[in-house]
Amino acid sequence: MNIGIVAKKPNIEPDVIKDLLSLLDKYHAKALFLSGQGMEEYGESFLADEFYSSIDFVIVLGGDGTLLEVSQYASQYEIPILGINFGRVGLLTDLERNEISLVEKIFTGEYTIDERMMLLALVKEGDCEKHRFSALNEIAVSRGTFTKMLEMDLYIDNEYCTPIR
Repeated sequence: MNIGIVAKKPNIEPDVIKDLLSLLDKYHAKALFLSGQGMEEYGESFLADEFYSSIDFVIVLGGDGTLLEVSQYASQYEIPILGINFGRVGLLTDLERNEISLVEKIFTGEYTIDERMMLLALVKEGDCEKHRFSALNEIAVSRGTFTKMLEMDLYIDNEYCTPIR
């Protein structure tokens, strides 16, 4: 089993990574890291597409922001996410940092997977799709530096709901 690990190194103590890697090794699981996280010293790291297409499960060591970012990619590959809170709030994460030993339940089958709804936002100009975004929790629409009134149509489950100005 290939387990992906996403962690922002400045927030994670080296002993935590070593304990996690030891646990994965106990079950003969291979740890793969997302490149650009500063974790290259612990194992192989890959760019996002190769990373997510090579793993069976992803463990996120971080806060809600890191978990939300990972969910955008992992959902495209239907990869389960286990979030371990190393942030400040951790409303979306499953475990706290002192519960890393519970990762073992992945290998003993003592877990359930909660299916979460993903939101999809498309930015279109006429019939041309300009951008596509997915999100786990929320999507905020803002006009940024654009000075004109925004006009958009809201669809829910591909069914037209209402225009928005």
